[in-house]
Amino acid sequence: MPPQRTPLGAIDTNRPRGKELSPYVRGKIVGMSIGSASASQVQAQFGVSQKAVRGSIAQDSQRPDRETLPRSGYPATYTDRDKRLMLRNLRLFPKSTFDDRWKESGVKMSNSTIKRLAQEHSL
Repeated sequence: MPPQRTPLGAIDTNRPRGKELSPYVRGKIVGMSIGSASASQVQAQFGVSQKAVRGSIAQDSQRPDRETLPRSGYPATYTDRDKRLMLRNLRLFPKSTFDDRWKESGVKMSNSTIKRLAQEHSL
């Protein structure tokens, strides 16, 4: 049986993630593991999950200065060609509305994507 939701609480059943570990704590975790401490000992010492301990140790070689790596994000729904077409449309018709841009260029992009493209290219 799933856990009961609190009254007037969040409807979303996705649990929030824990806080990210600081580079200092990651370094301490890796240092303890090098010093032959087990994952459960490290977990008890720092009060973090075993998955966080194992992940910090496994990804230590990939992290420069033990900083958090950037996340990939959601993949773009448009191609480079679509981007070029929209940029051309932005340059030729600077006063067009979003609906007109879609009709003229034939590219389906959200309004926020068009805005972001314009800002990236100083239009």
